[in-house]
Amino acid sequence: MNNVRIIMVLIRLISLLILLQTPFCLIAQTSCGWFGGTPSSHSQVEGMSVVVGNKMYVFYGFVNGTFITNTVEVFDPFSGAGGSWSTLDTMPLGVTHTDVVVIDNEIWLIGGFIGNHGGPPTDTIQIYTPATNNWRSGPTLPEPHASGVAVLLGRKIHVIGGLEPTRSTMDDHHMVYDLNNPTAGWDTISAARPPEPRDHAGYGSMRGKIYIVGGQTGHDGPIPTYDKNELYVYDPIENSWTLEDTLPQARSHIETGTFTTDGLLIITGGNTSPCCPALFKSILTYNPEIQVWDTLCDMPTWLSNPAAKIIGNKFILAHGGEYGYTNPQSATYMFDVVRNVQLKLGFNPSQLTLSVPAGSQVNKKVMIYTISGSTPFDLNLSNAPSWLVGTQTSSATASPSAQEVILTIDAGTLSAGTTYNYNLMASESPSGAPQGFLPATLAITLHVTSALAVTLKSFEAQIISPQKVRLNWETVEEINHDFFVLERRQEKETGFYEIGRLKGTDINGANYSFIDELSNLSDGQIYYRLRIVDQDGVVTFSEIKSIFLNEDFSEIFMYPNPVKKVLNVEIQTEEAGSCTLGMYNLKGEIVFLVQEDWYEGAYRFQLDVRQFSAGCYFIKANSGRGQFTSKVVIR
Repeated sequence: MNNVRIIMVLIRLISLLILLQTPFCLIAQTSCGWFGGTPSSHSQVEGMSVVVGNKMYVFYGFVNGTFITNTVEVFDPFSGAGGSWSTLDTMPLGVTHTDVVVIDNEIWLIGGFIGNHGGPPTDTIQIYTPATNNWRSGPTLPEPHASGVAVLLGRKIHVIGGLEPTRSTMDDHHMVYDLNNPTAGWDTISAARPPEPRDHAGYGSMRGKIYIVGGQTGHDGPIPTYDKNELYVYDPIENSWTLEDTLPQARSHIETGTFTTDGLLIITGGNTSPCCPALFKSILTYNPEIQVWDTLCDMPTWLSNPAAKIIGNKFILAHGGEYGYTNPQSATYMFDVVRNVQLKLGFNPSQLTLSVPAGSQVNKKVMIYTISGSTPFDLNLSNAPSWLVGTQTSSATASPSAQEVILTIDAGTLSAGTTYNYNLMASESPSGAPQGFLPATLAITLHVTSALAVTLKSFEAQIISPQKVRLNWETVEEINHDFFVLERRQEKETGFYEIGRLKGTDINGANYSFIDELSNLSDGQIYYRLRIVDQDGVVTFSEIKSIFLNEDFSEIFMYPNPVKKVLNVEIQTEEAGSCTLGMYNLKGEIVFLVQEDWYEGAYRFQLDVRQFSAGCYFIKANSGRGQFTSKVVIR
């Protein structure tokens, strides 16, 4: 264990000791005191659930793992001693494996597989209004989507991952829809793609970030199915993904029973595979503030993909597949949960450091959120410095889904080489009914620099062999530039460290290249960035790029490249099994897919490319335990 990991373990131990002194989370109980609620009128599994107006809505699952239920229902936990179920209007288009977000008290059902098991994914969004029991259509997705992730963050919908139309290959798209700018349509380019695409994962938003946990790779063959235990976090401010922690044990089929409450990610039930599919009985909680998993208690029985939510002080558990997805249930269970409601505001990030060239103006995005509940808020600008010339918010209300705040910083009259500090406070607005929310402070540090040393045109990371990565970058302009520092971070490390540096040329349009030797690194995601240092010591950074390293592939040979007729790919590895090779165009569309079995220490492929147009393509190999990506040129 290296020094960084030792420090992280010590930090977590200290945090855990603090946790024992402070009620950070739901109180863990060996017995939750379950009691039987009113059962539903039908049995189902894998139906998505969501809360609107203190009621839980459940949409279309399977009646026996094959046939769709065609039922929309709502559960009121406060109607009678055991609550009550009501049946609502059916969907215009019957789908399962849809993703769901709540926007302005309307329910958006995004994508999904059409009809009975085996149906294709759809690009349709269906919007349900509980107040009127009516359906309408939403904006069409750029491509079909099913069994992935959909999260509302501020006023933007993020649609991530899931399964491609083959129902076996994972999709790594990250599509964003700005509700404040609907005419712009879906942005399929700007947001960072997930490092390990998956399906049937749990997800939610907290503290201005997106959390995706567990899930699986593969589904309906031919790619082997493996359940996952990683917890990845997307930060919209950095536009990057981080591996934050892992589940105690891999789980999938948790998308309907995973939700966020009071600053916690809560996972209910699920199952694991591939060897010996097994179900879970435990309910897990994750606290991102101290990065600790805990067990709340056990469910009354073993369930895959139940509907689960907390409303008020009621923990509600319904439906799901008992001992397997082919045994759907109609039962409803509840218990009175002890909650730690935290009425406080927060900023992501809590500290903001900016380097702004003298004479220029920049806009910087931050997120403001609540841990529990929602409240209108104000930004204290009464004593703001002259360089903080404006703010713009996507909404006047903060909630656990967060709101976007744009800060405008103007260094037009400031002198280069000076530093300024200001604490921007967000507090509960007196215009609403006061609830006692604690304020939040954003510590802003502004470094005023000389003219920007380097303007980058591009920065890319490319695997050229299993143990080598080529870093390429090109500048548009270089003024008084000193040197570049190349920095690397592995997915389980907390910070970047230097791997090399190159002297700047001060030539506009210069091209640079650096080879990173990856000896003795473990499997997983690797992140790179450039630290750009100018001659007066001011530092700026490039955007972060990432690659996936897999030691299963010990040697990879791909020839000829460029290719006219037949591309040969040989992947040498000691891991027996099967490997799927796909070729993708620059739009990310798959144009060729083939699978081969391991034989005598290697996977061997021959791809006839004469049917494809000349140009650049990407080759992706997936052994089920790891991935490799490389570029090929067809002449």
